[in-house]
Amino acid sequence: MENIISDLAKNKLKGIIPVVQIPFDEYLKIDWKSLENLINYTLENEVSGMLIPAFASERESLSKKEVTDLVSFTCKIVGSNLPVIGCATDSTLEKCIFNANSFFDNGVNLNLISAPIKLRNTKNKNNDDAVFEYFEYFSKNIKTDFIIQDISFIDNGMEINLLEKLYNNIPNLMGYKIETKNANKKYTLIKDLVDKNCFLAGGWSVTQLIEGLDRGIDAIIPECSMVKIYNRILKTYNSGNRDLALKKFQELIPILNFSNQDIYLSISFFKKLLKNKKIIKTDKCRQDFWEWDKYNSKIAEELIDYYLQLEKNQNDEIL
Repeated sequence: MENIISDLAKNKLKGIIPVVQIPFDEYLKIDWKSLENLINYTLENEVSGMLIPAFASERESLSKKEVTDLVSFTCKIVGSNLPVIGCATDSTLEKCIFNANSFFDNGVNLNLISAPIKLRNTKNKNNDDAVFEYFEYFSKNIKTDFIIQDISFIDNGMEINLLEKLYNNIPNLMGYKIETKNANKKYTLIKDLVDKNCFLAGGWSVTQLIEGLDRGIDAIIPECSMVKIYNRILKTYNSGNRDLALKKFQELIPILNFSNQDIYLSISFFKKLLKNKKIIKTDKCRQDFWEWDKYNSKIAEELIDYYLQLEKNQNDEIL
């Protein structure tokens, strides 16, 4: 059974689709000017879309009104130039549906949702049925296509057969963002089971970007600060020069090895990088979820300097 998929999925949603970080001012209020700078910076670097507000946007610290305002603000700046993906995941299915429809009303083209934690990470058949019913109900009560975020940092996530069943039976399911252990192998297993229109993206597995591209993923969903180099790597790969793309990607490995030790470290570190690039005014986070000390702070400073040199080298090459 071939899924009925929108033109958005078939033609537009390929490439770099960053998660938009949320800048805060000294008083931990949303810094709208810095956010505008960040969105414009991201647009200038030829991304294929944006995701907001996801976990890396410090979603848990945002009020319901702030979430709606952020989505509306982003969509107004982006306009019709690019798809904006809304992260509809919430504590209850009813809230997820409300979010998805509210986001649509504010300009979102597509929604992302993950299963509740209590339904994840199990091979229980009854649980699979519950997951299917969860997403089926969601799909019938929203106004957009959607992507399922298959996420687990402790195991392989949802079963392949369940992903196949979901895709083949839910018409407005566009595909998957895979963020599990062994994500790359999972891309291939899914591609072998469903039709060619199924959208596949990676996020936390960005450390295996080249393998993901080799396996045919459509998009990578990183954070915003390194989109300039990610885009160059992708263009180089797509031009047929895999060796150079691999070389350019390997230059990012020291940064990714540091940042991907912990999701909270990643959020905090990349805000430091954005501040250093003068895109946002502060690197404040609302929750003190990562503790910097003199050792990891020194490494962070060194890696930021290293990254800025990579960008300078890239600019010099282009000139």
